[in-house]
Amino acid sequence: MSGPSYGSQESQAAYTDSLPPPYDSRENELISVIENERLRRKIKRKIDDIGATIVNIAQTRVWDGPAETDYPTHAQFYLKKAQAYRGAAQLLTEIANVLQSRKTEQTELYTAMARLTDKELDRTVLL
Repeated sequence: MSGPSYGSQESQAAYTDSLPPPYDSRENELISVIENERLRRKIKRKIDDIGATIVNIAQTRVWDGPAETDYPTHAQFYLKKAQAYRGAAQLLTEIANVLQSRKTEQTELYTAMARLTDKELDRTVLL
């Protein structure tokens, strides 16, 4: 990317040096795919975590035993359950948006990125 055509060569060099390095469209596509895959994996980990929380809540038996009429405890239980489900719904919406943002002409690139382990993906350097 070159600076404006006006001014001295010194001012043009200073202007050009302050700009980020130029990327061609293939580099931009790769950066976009890497960022998208990293975000997908981050959200997926959060979904897994909240899924474990939901399973734990689902296995809780609040209606059994002598506390059957302990309505405040039951209310807290269902509020906690609702909060977990809201969190899961938000994360599921986020991951759906990430996946919808993927360009269909880059399918092979997304497939290749998905095959990388987390460690390998972390080693990819964004330019």
